[in-house]
Amino acid sequence: MARLIKLLMLQLFLAAAIIITSAFKIQYNQLIISEIPASALSNKKKLIDWNKHYKLSKSDFKARASKFSGNSVANTYSGYGISITSVDGEISGSIFVRFNRSKSWIKSKEINGDNINYILSHEQLHFDICEIFGRKLYKEIVRLKKENKLKEKYINKIQSRLKKEYSDYQDIYDSETNHSINKEEQLRWNKKVARELEELSEYANYGNW
Repeated sequence: MARLIKLLMLQLFLAAAIIITSAFKIQYNQLIISEIPASALSNKKKLIDWNKHYKLSKSDFKARASKFSGNSVANTYSGYGISITSVDGEISGSIFVRFNRSKSWIKSKEINGDNINYILSHEQLHFDICEIFGRKLYKEIVRLKKENKLKEKYINKIQSRLKKEYSDYQDIYDSETNHSINKEEQLRWNKKVARELEELSEYANYGNW
């Protein structure tokens, strides 16, 4: 039996740079689409799977800040992806949502008092948004299975569409919260993301399908 294993990555890593001014301003770079070796997917020391019972802490930021980081005090990488196995035309796979500890850094000594918790909370929501889109991707996989259209070409189309939606969602989040400066909007977004996660809860078991 011919066996073809292919890894399709939608590695949507975002980098969130927090700049100290009179208030805290958080920015993140455009999404980077690339591939990861399959061996990296199970490296638990470097990667954290999203879990509703676990919140990011400063100890999860293991990397050192670049010498070009300037006034930025933190850099966060998180993303979601899909791993697909095709056997004689039958497709199965898994979806994952992960935070990369080895590429994320924070200058905790430059952040005063409880402000670090506020910054971590903003960063956590970026990670939570990854989870929203991991669930949205699985929702589409479920639909394709019901319609007997679970094929690579359809999955690729869905990935392309969700990539754009994901990028826009993250941009709107930072725009409306003014990169966390607007605390009222930040609170509204905290509730918004929590609500969307709940609405997509039936698609949280995306590990293997």
